Amino acid sequence: MKPKTDVPHAKGALFMKGLQTMRTLVRNMTFLMQSIALGKAKYGLPEHP
Repeated sequence: MKPKTDVPHAKGALFMKGLQTMRTLVRNMTFLMQSIALGKAKYGLPEHP
């Protein structure tokens, strides 16, 4: 993804930090969702009384 170049430098650094934060969040959410799916496939869902 190409970063925006029309943002002033001070705001640009904050913008890039925000992008990195979002990328990390997406990576972590993907890992969590895949882990939950694998757990469901291996162990199934618990039965409710």
